[in-house]
Amino acid sequence: ALMNDIQFVEAARGFGARALSKSWGDEQRLTWMWRWATSRRPDAYELGVMRDLLAAERKHYATRAAEAKALIETGHSKPPADIDAGELAAWASVANMLLNLDEAITKG
Repeated sequence: ALMNDIQFVEAARGFGARALSKSWGDEQRLTWMWRWATSRRPDAYELGVMRDLLAAERKHYATRAAEAKALIETGHSKPPADIDAGELAAWASVANMLLNLDEAITKG
């Protein structure tokens, strides 16, 4: 019920937008997101999985503008107007994956 729940999708979009607000490169943003979600640094394998997912999601949403728009408009809050919908959707997908890790859900 978590991954596709409206509140989780909306939270993931906000998390992705927050990462994009950082004036860092992709790897720094991904590392920051992992640390925020799990309270530890990602290892090389985990960082690679996130990089691969981000690349796949960017490719997916680059040709599916309507899907990107639908994803980032999920929920009650409005998406930032100054971020490309496809880019935000890609980062929201990465954020959604992170928020649904057992390690993030059961972090104590």
